[in-house]
Amino acid sequence: VKFYFEPAPESNPMVQANTELLTLIICNLLRLAQRHTSKGEITLSPRRSQNGHLQMGVSDTGHGIPKHKRERLFEPLADMEDTDTDTLLHLTICRMAAHSQNCRIWVDTSQYTTSGTNIIVEF
Repeated sequence: VKFYFEPAPESNPMVQANTELLTLIICNLLRLAQRHTSKGEITLSPRRSQNGHLQMGVSDTGHGIPKHKRERLFEPLADMEDTDTDTLLHLTICRMAAHSQNCRIWVDTSQYTTSGTNIIVEF
């Protein structure tokens, strides 16, 4: 598996938030991507959204998330049958940490093909 970092073209964007929690979110998403990608690539890509917020995208070329689970992935108490406990724990930690910092987190389905996952965190 190859790991890529695609820095944003603009200069160092500033975010006012708890750096430990933001690091926790990104590290958990990268761990999940690594765990579910046996070959291919994982990419961490920061960018500025249209409304000026910083977004961090973690994408991979793994087996992907089934369509029926994507929209509910970060909902509290989502029933995710057939999902291993460790994955659910990492996703729950990401959701709780993001919400505690007034961040949004979601699965970006705009570039979906048959495999891979792209999760966006907006600060």
